[in-house]
Amino acid sequence: MAIQNHPALYSGGGERLNSQPIVNIYAQTLLRRQARDEALDEYERNRINRINEAGLRDQDREGLDNRVLELKGYYNANKDAIRKGNNAAAYEYEKMFRDNLNYISESKDAAARADAFNKLRQERLRMGRSTPQEWFEDYSSHELPIRSEGRKHLDVTKYMSQIKPKYDQQKSMKLLSEVKKVPSAPRYEPIPGQPDLRNEIIEYKLDDEGKQAISAIAMNEYDVNDGFADHVQSVINDPIRRGRLEQVFESNFKTKPNSPQEYAVAVKLDELQPTMVKTKAVADWPYRTAENQKNKERNIRLNAANQNNKQTGGRNLSDYDVLGNYGGKVKVQKISVPVGSSGFKEEKEMTIIPYTDIDAHDKELLGPVGPYTDANKGRYYVVRENGDWEGAGGQVIYRSKVAQANMDKTALNEAQRGRTDFRPGEPMPGTPTNKPTGKKKTYQGLDKNGNPIYK
Repeated sequence: MAIQNHPALYSGGGERLNSQPIVNIYAQTLLRRQARDEALDEYERNRINRINEAGLRDQDREGLDNRVLELKGYYNANKDAIRKGNNAAAYEYEKMFRDNLNYISESKDAAARADAFNKLRQERLRMGRSTPQEWFEDYSSHELPIRSEGRKHLDVTKYMSQIKPKYDQQKSMKLLSEVKKVPSAPRYEPIPGQPDLRNEIIEYKLDDEGKQAISAIAMNEYDVNDGFADHVQSVINDPIRRGRLEQVFESNFKTKPNSPQEYAVAVKLDELQPTMVKTKAVADWPYRTAENQKNKERNIRLNAANQNNKQTGGRNLSDYDVLGNYGGKVKVQKISVPVGSSGFKEEKEMTIIPYTDIDAHDKELLGPVGPYTDANKGRYYVVRENGDWEGAGGQVIYRSKVAQANMDKTALNEAQRGRTDFRPGEPMPGTPTNKPTGKKKTYQGLDKNGNPIYK
C-alpha cells in the first residue's frame, strides 16, 4: 500500500482555504438588510398614502398635500436614522406624521361646525330672519384654510345656546320714544270732584317718516334679538293676539301683515299705543276766573262783616273766619319759587303756615287744594296779603269760601242737635255783649256796594 502524504507537506505549510462560505454569508446579510430597508420604506410609503382624506374640506387639500410632501421629503433625507429608530430624527418624523393626522381632524371638525352653522342659518331664514352681519364675519373667518393667518375658530355653541335672552320691552321702548310723533290739537274733559281742574288730552300720530323708523327698529330687532323673535313667534301662534296685531298693522299701512318681520312691526306699533295719548290735569281757567271773582266778592262781604260785627249783636260770616284765626301761627321763611315759565327758581321770603300747625278739623274745610312740599318734604301753605292761602300748583284757598264752609258745617251740627229752625244763610242768635239790651237787629242782606244791612 502506497503512502499518501498530506498536501501541506508540499506547500511549505501554506494551506489554501475556501472563502466562498464567508462571501455567501455577507451577501446574504446585505440582502436581508436591503429587504428590511425596502420593507420599511414600503411601509412608510403605504402609511403616508393611507392617510384618510375623507371629510377634508376643499380649501384644506392644498395645505395637506404640501404637508405630505414635506413629510416624504423629511423621510427620504433622514431615512437611515429613522430606520434605526430611538433618535431625534425618528421622533421628529413621528411628530410630523401625527400633526398631519391632526390637521385632517381639524378640517373635519371645521366642516362639521360649518354644517351646524348653516342649519341654524336656514332655520332663521325659515322664520323670516336674516343672518346678522356678525355671523357672516365669524363664518368668513372660519372658512379660511386650516392654520392660515387670520382664521378664527367658529364657536357654534354661541349660536346654539338654548338660554335665550328674554325680550326687554322697557329697553326697546327707549328707542321707540325717540321716534317723531305728530301731536293733535288738545281736547279737554272735566275731572269729577275737581271743578277747577280738567284733563288735557293730546293724541299723537305717526307720519310716514315715523312709520318707516318704527319698521326699521322692529325688523332689525327681529333679526338680532332672539328673545324678541321668540316673542313675535308666540304672538303669531296666538290667534287672538295675532288678530289684534293685524288690526294695528292695517290701521297704519292699509294692509295686513304678510311676513314675520311685518308682525314684528305690528308688535312695536302695538307697544307704542299707550304713549300715543297723553293726559294731564291742567287748570280750568274759565272756571277759576269765575270762582276768583265770586270769592273776591265774598271777601269784600267778609271784610265788611268784620267792620259791622261790633255794631250788631248778630253772628255772621266773620264769626266763621277759620283762616283769619291762624294769624299768630304764620312764619316768614325763605322759599324757592319759580321765575316765570323758564323753569328756574329763586329764594324769596314768604309768609307761610306750616301744614302741621293746622287743626285737623280745619283741614277738612280747605277743600281739595293740597299744600306745597319743599326739598326737605316739609309741607306748608303760602299766606297772601289779603289773608287767602295758596297751595300746590298756585291754587288759592279763599278766606270767605272756607268761612262759608265752616258756617254751613256749624249750621248742620246745630240742626243735628235739635236746632231745626236754623238754616245755612239765615241769621243766627248773636253772642252776649256789654251793650244795653234792647231789640236786636237782624241781618237783611247786602246793599249794592256789598255792605251788610241790619234792621
